[in-house]
Amino acid sequence: MKILGVDPSTYTGLCLLDGDISTPKLLHFDKAKGFERLHLIAQSFRNTVMEWSPELVVIEGYAYGNVNSLVTLVEIGTLLRKTLYDAKISWYDAPPSVLKKFTTGKGNSNKAAIAKAVQERWGFVSKSDDVVDAYALARLGQALASGDETFLKGVTYHGS
Repeated sequence: MKILGVDPSTYTGLCLLDGDISTPKLLHFDKAKGFERLHLIAQSFRNTVMEWSPELVVIEGYAYGNVNSLVTLVEIGTLLRKTLYDAKISWYDAPPSVLKKFTTGKGNSNKAAIAKAVQERWGFVSKSDDVVDAYALARLGQALASGDETFLKGVTYHGS
């Protein structure tokens, strides 16, 4: 089953897992701002989804503690979710605490702890924390798809 993990932000991390084969990608447009940046991220995400054809997607939910970037994150997240909705692709919204607990065993782990746990557990390494998070989200998707409901508390399913 092809599962896509998505860490939405101005540096949107993506990772497609097809069995144990991972395909990472980072969507970022240095010079673009405002609606131009939103458009480029959404367009690139749409093209990637059409190319990769995931059967299931897990998107990291919003981190409400970061009030300085919350509006931007909601705008990007909404566009990505709208793309999935239009493509009739099911997805899970996984709160950051669920991702952290699934990956490290603690719901309040920092980025370094997540990267270390991902490397030790699955052997995946990336220079981008956003891609590492996307990889862990895809692994969470594999667990959910296999019937492991341990981490369903707080996770919202959106069926196509």
